[in-house]
Amino acid sequence: MYVFQLVLHLPIRPFGDNFSGRSNSLKAIFYWLSQAVGAWVLGNMFLDNTKYTRTTRAWTGCYIMIFTTLAFFGGGAAFQYASNDNGWALKGNHFDAGDNFGAFFGPFLLYVCYGVYDAFFQVYVNYLIGAISNDSETLSRYAGFYKGTQSAAGGISWALNGFVFTADKGNALTPTAQFWVMVIPCAVSLIFFALFCKIFVRDTTDEHYEQGTTIKAH
Repeated sequence: MYVFQLVLHLPIRPFGDNFSGRSNSLKAIFYWLSQAVGAWVLGNMFLDNTKYTRTTRAWTGCYIMIFTTLAFFGGGAAFQYASNDNGWALKGNHFDAGDNFGAFFGPFLLYVCYGVYDAFFQVYVNYLIGAISNDSETLSRYAGFYKGTQSAAGGISWALNGFVFTADKGNALTPTAQFWVMVIPCAVSLIFFALFCKIFVRDTTDEHYEQGTTIKAH
C-alpha cells in the first residue's frame, strides 16, 4: 500500500484544465465536499459499524473499492478516449456550466466521483492499517510511516511535475498516459487489499487469537 501511495502522486494533467475558470471553481467546491461525504459514508456507515464483524467490514470495504475503481475509472477512460476522438484537448475547449450545462454536467459528475474515490481509498487504507494490531503504539508507527510516505510522494510529484515532465523539455506526458499512470496502481492495489483482508484481518484480537479465545476485535 505504501508503494502505491508513491505512484498515485506522480504528475497527472489536472482534470480541471477541461473547465472554464468559473466552472473550475464550482467543481472544485463539490470535489472537496464529495471527499467529506465519501469519507463519512464509507467510514461511518460501513467500516466503523460495529454491528458487523471486523472481517465482514474489511471485505465490504474491499468490494466497494473494487466496484468504485471499475465504475469511476471506467467512466474516466470513456471520457478520456472520447475527448481524444473529438479533439477536445487539441481545440482547447473548456466546459462551462453557464454556457452549456448539459456538456458540463458529465465531466463535472466524473470529477465529483474522483473526489469520492480519493476519500474511499484513504479511509480504507487507514482502516486496514488499524486492523493490523490492537496496540496503539504499533498502530501509531504504521500510521506515521504511511503519512510520511504520502508526504514524500507529494514532494516527489511536485518535483517531477515542475522539472521533469514539462512541455518545455518536450517530454510532458500525454493526457492518456497520465490517466493510466493513475489508474493502473489503483487497480493493482485491489489485489493487495484482498490479500491483506485474507491474511491479516481477524475477528479476534492478536493476543486472544493466539490463546484460542474469541474476544471480539473492534
